[in-house]
Amino acid sequence: VKNLISLTLPLDLSNRAIPVYRLLDAISPQTAKLLTDIYGNCPAWFIKMGFDAMAPVHHAVDKYVHLYRNKEQAGYAEMFDLFERWMNSDVPLAAQVFHETLDNLFRQNTLIQGRFALDGRKVDLKQITVPVLNIIAEHDDVVHPSSSLPFTDLVGSTDAHTLLFPTGHIGVVVSNTSQKKLWPQVGAWLKERDGRWMH
Repeated sequence: VKNLISLTLPLDLSNRAIPVYRLLDAISPQTAKLLTDIYGNCPAWFIKMGFDAMAPVHHAVDKYVHLYRNKEQAGYAEMFDLFERWMNSDVPLAAQVFHETLDNLFRQNTLIQGRFALDGRKVDLKQITVPVLNIIAEHDDVVHPSSSLPFTDLVGSTDAHTLLFPTGHIGVVVSNTSQKKLWPQVGAWLKERDGRWMH
């Protein structure tokens, strides 16, 4: 790995400022097991329901109001349709991944504590020594910005930077503002480090 870019990273999950996180707290291990026993995996509709619950007014009303107000704007309706198709294209999440994520990362917050293990080996963020760019969406309603902020302090890299961008969780990737302002910054960051490695 030459460079590492993290994008809205859910690292410290102790923050419960996002209401749906408190709902997840209410899902007991027995309920989570029952869900995957019935469906085999965590069903896509359950994941989609969680995302919709983070911004219910937006998903039920606001986005359609914006579509109506921008119906004359070239390409808006087409982009809206593509975005809706993508938002509804979830696939089931493997049962074991669902249980480990819910228990180890979400409930116990083991990653930031240095206790998270993969295949029996603890994940040590200090072992990340390549250049790191930590991109955070300032108005994120899925991963609270404070959850991502500690990352650059925990890695072992001497070249670690945080880029806080004024958009939401999905807007950080697909919004016009991100396309025009954020991604050129990311490209410049990569180009600078590419040159450094070429000498």
